Amino acid sequence: MIILSISFILTCSLIFNLPTKENTEENKIYCTQEQRGVEICTQDYSPTCGWFNKSIKCFKYPCAQTFSNVCYACADPTVEFYTSEECPK
Repeated sequence: MIILSISFILTCSLIFNLPTKENTEENKIYCTQEQRGVEICTQDYSPTCGWFNKSIKCFKYPCAQTFSNVCYACADPTVEFYTSEECPK
């Protein structure tokens, strides 16, 4: 019984401490200077989560906004990096 309890606790701690897609370093894509200088973006819809830089003070998670595509996310000067798909809720 004790072994089962310990096993359950370890399994739960692993599940709840796994890194999520939006907070892992390898999923961050930083905007390039070329992307920042774009004046016109296409109207294709490919949801992108633009994460704000330190100039924006957020009071709750996530400190981000969903943009219709990468172009719009990188055109916003307050976006530091982006991740694929919509922002977490």
